Amino acid sequence: MIQFIPMLKNIGYAGLKIWNSCGPEILTGLGMAASTVGGVMMCRDTLTVNEAIKKENAEIDKLNAIHSGELKLKDGVEYTEAQYRKDITSVRMRKLRKLTYHYRKSGGLFAGGMLLTAIGTGLLRGRALKTAGTVTAITGAFNEYRNSVRERYGEDADRDILLKAKRTFRLSDNPDPTNPEEHPNELKQVEELSDEIVDYGPMDEDEDVNPFLVFYSADTCPVFRGDVFYDLAYLKGRQAEMNNLLILKGTVTKNDVMFSIGHNLTKKGFDLGWAKVGGGDGFVDFGLFDRATGNPKGWVFDYYKQYHCIPLDLNLDGDIREYAEKDGNRMNGNPKHVRRTR
Repeated sequence: MIQFIPMLKNIGYAGLKIWNSCGPEILTGLGMAASTVGGVMMCRDTLTVNEAIKKENAEIDKLNAIHSGELKLKDGVEYTEAQYRKDITSVRMRKLRKLTYHYRKSGGLFAGGMLLTAIGTGLLRGRALKTAGTVTAITGAFNEYRNSVRERYGEDADRDILLKAKRTFRLSDNPDPTNPEEHPNELKQVEELSDEIVDYGPMDEDEDVNPFLVFYSADTCPVFRGDVFYDLAYLKGRQAEMNNLLILKGTVTKNDVMFSIGHNLTKKGFDLGWAKVGGGDGFVDFGLFDRATGNPKGWVFDYYKQYHCIPLDLNLDGDIREYAEKDGNRMNGNPKHVRRTR
């Protein structure tokens, strides 16, 4: 018996995890299924209900006939109003008990299904209200922050902070960011990198290009639709496609992403990207969606309303040439292994 305890614990943990993730949906689905089956069974039971209460219906008809004078009791016995009410109530209660017993299975299943549906939809409504409250609070706090930045530094400074934000990235497992000399090839600053133009179409002539930042707009991407919800759904699909490519090939370059969204390619884009090995998290993130819920982040809509474009804040792992050469997945200037699906 003791050997089954760990297995029971694992089953319990798995059930708890499933309940926490999709408990309300399970309740709602079970409730709808149970109420549907119960309704069908009630229709079936209704076809035979007259046979179940045939005797009681006959007694009620007889009592009504005696009370109205159509039938007479033997020996001229008087049938009073009190006796009639007592007898008719007794017969009707017996009829009600038989109806309850007749519909006990179908009615119970239907009522239980409706109860489960009500509980599940109530939990879903509570979850939706909590999510809406959280999104409202986060969006409000971010808007307050952006407004304070604009008031203190001005609109130009606010836009410059977003466009030219600099970050540090690494590929080693445990680099020391305080001592770059120990990892000269693994720890680099964004300002040391510049995207050089290759002959794949026009590019912005800005020499101080942030490799993490890619603009998805009508000027840079021909597939840009101009509908923020449609474009975000499209970008979410491309992000999922790039993560599948990362799982299959082990590496994904920045130009893989650029090509998938219809953007111009760059020379550095063949060297920068993501690798399953190294210090990255093994996830291609465009910086637009919450990784827990998959929903767009609040600042995306705020930026889209101001500039009518969507900035992609790529979480590049860094220079992946070493890992790409090991896996034999170098593009060598040829992006044709990435398929554009739009």
